Amino acid sequence: SSFLHGASLTVSASGPVTVTGNTVSNSPAESPYVSNGIDVTQSGYLSGTTVSGNSVTGTSSYGVSVVVRGESTVSPLVQNNSVSATRLDAVLVASNQLIPANLSGNTGTSSTRQGMVLSGTLVSNLTLPFGSLPLVLGCACNNYYNGSGLTVGSGTTLTISAGVVVKS
Repeated sequence: SSFLHGASLTVSASGPVTVTGNTVSNSPAESPYVSNGIDVTQSGYLSGTTVSGNSVTGTSSYGVSVVVRGESTVSPLVQNNSVSATRLDAVLVASNQLIPANLSGNTGTSSTRQGMVLSGTLVSNLTLPFGSLPLVLGCACNNYYNGSGLTVGSGTTLTISAGVVVKS
């Protein structure tokens, strides 16, 4: 589906959520009136969340924002989204079940802050650099994870290669 001229796509659910193959496109004149291009809030404990293969241009906040309830036992799948012309970072994912393999292939260009914000708990090993977007740890977002950073879960390793810059 295509969402144009001051549009965005917002989903708030407690059941399975799948948002794939959409285009959200706003001109520079329209983007100040659009918060997140794709904004998904998953309130379910056992429900899957998939946001993949979308294209977002022109927002005043994040291009793609996916927030999963803190008590959820399901890792979100946020892959292959293309984002440009956002005021904040290209992608934000907040979950206590963060698995890097489920967060691959996202890109951002022409954004004020080109990054992927991760907030919550990492439950699978991660080596930085990761993907084409710089990683930003933690968010000042208005959700379950407000002000939280990134916790490396028990038995999980975060490896930072020489020369990598970490922002928080």
